[in-house]
Amino acid sequence: MEINLIGENTIKLQDGNDPGLVQLEVVNVPTSRYERIVAKDSLDFIVSLGGVGGLFFGISLLSLIEFMYLLLRKSV
Repeated sequence: MEINLIGENTIKLQDGNDPGLVQLEVVNVPTSRYERIVAKDSLDFIVSLGGVGGLFFGISLLSLIEFMYLLLRKSV
């Protein structure tokens, strides 16, 4: 943080016990900019499907393969 003194104004007070008044003015208001770049590809879609399936249905890729194995094993 950089602080620059623009001007100074001193007023002598008659009562030495009065702490006085300090005024600060901001010359340049600090600004921040955020940029969000969203990039999705086909792999993100597959990962999202797996996450939704696992969250709501309790399905994983291994359980799907196991289910197919059991179906094929019983039919033979």
